[in-house]
Amino acid sequence: MSIYLSQLIEAARDLADITDDPHVEDPTIVRWANRGIERAYKIALVHAPSIFQTSSLFTLVGGLGQNTVAVPANLRRLVHVAKDPSNPSLRRTLRQYNADEKEGTASLAYRREGSVVAIEPYTACAGSYALYYIAGPTTLANLSDPLDAALETAAEYIETYMAIKCLQKEESDTRELREELAELKSDLEIDFTTLESGTAETIVDVDNVGNRWPWDCVP
Repeated sequence: MSIYLSQLIEAARDLADITDDPHVEDPTIVRWANRGIERAYKIALVHAPSIFQTSSLFTLVGGLGQNTVAVPANLRRLVHVAKDPSNPSLRRTLRQYNADEKEGTASLAYRREGSVVAIEPYTACAGSYALYYIAGPTTLANLSDPLDAALETAAEYIETYMAIKCLQKEESDTRELREELAELKSDLEIDFTTLESGTAETIVDVDNVGNRWPWDCVP
């Protein structure tokens, strides 16, 4: 069952005992919700990075100026690029080329250059590709926006963080909630580690030339 921003706010206000307090307005608590989500995301990323790994397919026509693709808006870390991802007999992971070999690479290779990923040599890059990357969490803005499914187990942690911020604004004591937050963090680390240990890798790159393994990619 999805957990929505409205539920996070309601739970945080209840924890902080400010259900009817007008001093903490919704835009402020929404900002705290997203900060809490970011904190939970970073915990998850250390212990279970694969749950945020996803991919994006793209096609290049090749030629000068036709060898790049824009990185996804939610990309946090590029893992690797594969050529012909839908063809089992041809699929292969490209190596990442160094900046000083851009003009001299003989085999297909990739490199992130600002907001795009470039494939070289541009004269031979026509074809289909898949970009594998670690995605960031969804930013919540509307009360009906759902928390990412991968972070639903961290809902109580996020709500407690939000409640602490509410109490800080009122200059109230937060010691009890901070202790609870620390316990929730420890529990999350165990939960995410357990989840990661039970996650099977579906893409195996036996060469992995010049790349880091997907589960090592921690921003």
